[in-house]
Amino acid sequence: MAACVSRVELSVACRSLLDGDLSSTSDPLCVLLQDAGYGRWAELDHKEKVKNCQDPEFCKKLVVDYYFEKVWKLKFGVYDIDNKSFDLNDDDYLGGIECTLGQVVSSSVFTRLLELKQEKPAGKGAITDFLGKLDQFLEFDKQSNRAGAWQLLHRAEVIKNNLNPCWRKFSCSLQTFCGGDFNKPIKVQFANHDSDGSHDLIGTLEMTLAHMQTADAGSLVEYECIHPEKKQKKNSYKNSGITRIKSCKQYFILLIITDGEITDLDQTRQTIVNVSKLPMFIIIVGVGEANFKAMEFLDGDNGVLKSVTGEPAAWDIVQFVPFQQFKNAPREALSQMVLAEVPKQLAAMNGRGGPPETARYQGDRDSG
Repeated sequence: MAACVSRVELSVACRSLLDGDLSSTSDPLCVLLQDAGYGRWAELDHKEKVKNCQDPEFCKKLVVDYYFEKVWKLKFGVYDIDNKSFDLNDDDYLGGIECTLGQVVSSSVFTRLLELKQEKPAGKGAITDFLGKLDQFLEFDKQSNRAGAWQLLHRAEVIKNNLNPCWRKFSCSLQTFCGGDFNKPIKVQFANHDSDGSHDLIGTLEMTLAHMQTADAGSLVEYECIHPEKKQKKNSYKNSGITRIKSCKQYFILLIITDGEITDLDQTRQTIVNVSKLPMFIIIVGVGEANFKAMEFLDGDNGVLKSVTGEPAAWDIVQFVPFQQFKNAPREALSQMVLAEVPKQLAAMNGRGGPPETARYQGDRDSG
């Protein structure tokens, strides 16, 4: 099984920083580094520069991967930026702290005094880390007719402040989802929602409907959520979370066109009762002058259909329409009658937790 990882979002603020400039107030910038071993530190990310401020509240969020079973040593360094160089060695060091990511995660507000070096305080300077959780949403894309192009087919709701979101199930037609091709790639993108529209990509994955459906056969269906840039830049990168498919079911419509009477009514009743537990609907169109009383009985409009032994159908899944009544009616009248009960039945089954659950997805971690 792929390693599970949570993604945490850190907000940083500083108070009473040293004044590194002679003629003006410092222009602080906060850098987040990770212990790379052998006394070396590797930069993970950095905050924006705040001009002329000794009590900055940085706007940019620091997003890091958190592995519960590992100890990640971090270092927050604050510098006074006086030039456009990316090299921090020519900037004044205003102080920093060393800690573990676990210490930050275990505290909703993590505050420490800044140090210029070990046990040497940086004046009264302090740094505070606010642990935030991601406001996640996901999008499903399918391949369009153009080579390499993707087309949005569904956008899920935003789940706020949750590292382990479980999105609501949704339904769509097989044609819309994958064009009827069970092996057609479907791309899922996970992002952290920002109100200004500048959403941050968490990661992506690709799946097929054929593989997703194995979730209903008892198989554990999981996908690694991968951030392509992080995978390219970091040798130690594994994933940005695990996405687990909880359920993926299709809703079938069986269309029967008949010109005769049922000769095995009892067996047919039992079969309909048995399949009424499945995500399907049976439409029977009677053609000709035959006696269709048995078909009307199977329709169940006058009461719940039961088997010979008295077992009731889980749902009313049969709709009978006599073609003779629509012989002189507009063409669309027959189709409207044939499909009239399908939306109502599908909505009822979904609302009561019934079988026709097209897809339900759970992000096992922050990304999915």
